Amino acid sequence: MNLHQDERWSLSDLETLYLLALISMRKAPKIFEVGSAHGETSYVMAKINQDTHIFSLDLPVDDTVAHQNKMRWKNTPQEQQITQLYGDSTTFDYSPYLGQMDLVLIDGDHSYLTCKSDSVNALKLINNKGIIIWDDYQSLEVRRAVNELLPQENIFQLKGTNFAVLDRSLT
Repeated sequence: MNLHQDERWSLSDLETLYLLALISMRKAPKIFEVGSAHGETSYVMAKINQDTHIFSLDLPVDDTVAHQNKMRWKNTPQEQQITQLYGDSTTFDYSPYLGQMDLVLIDGDHSYLTCKSDSVNALKLINNKGIIIWDDYQSLEVRRAVNELLPQENIFQLKGTNFAVLDRSLT
């Protein structure tokens, strides 16, 4: 099964299936994604649930129109469900989104400091039943940032993936 058009920047098929299952089970109407790349993940998340709206943050680019024209979701029905945001995730103004997100996917810069900052912001973004998913949890820097920030939390890794998950509805 190939769920993605561009394999270079995509999650594995198993990771995508887990992600889509979580979105489907929760009917997650608001999702915040850190790290857009080419919009593959935003596209499949929007496609699984027509009531979902995705806010996807990526680093600024010189030509936002050209960048958006390259996004996987461009000129698809899912385009209306995705708001592309630009900024450095460590300095971005998240205030309009605080406490509103059902799911936050962190798949941006995998350095320790950025992952820690993204994680702090994700905790502020999710609602009281929200989920945070970290991609590339097998990376030592990502694992260290998550485990240091949330040592008492019930973080679990999804078998066969690079995902770690925090589900507030379980606490």
